[in-house]
Amino acid sequence: MEGMSTTQLKLLFDALDADKNGTLDREEVKKLVETVLQEAAVTDAVMNSCFEEMDADNSGTVEW
Repeated sequence: MEGMSTTQLKLLFDALDADKNGTLDREEVKKLVETVLQEAAVTDAVMNSCFEEMDADNSGTVEW
C-alpha cells in the first residue's frame, strides 16, 4: 500500500468496511490480505501479524 495517497487509502478502507461501522474486523482484514496476496487461505499467523501492525489500541478492530 506504499505509494497510495491518503484519499486512495480511505477509499480502500471504506470499500473493505463491509458493515459500514467505521472499523475493519478480522474478516474484513482477511479479505484485504487475500486480495493483496491473491491467496485464498490466510493463516492465523498472517492475521495476527496484520493486527499487531494495524490495531494500535488492541481493540480487535482497525480504525481509520
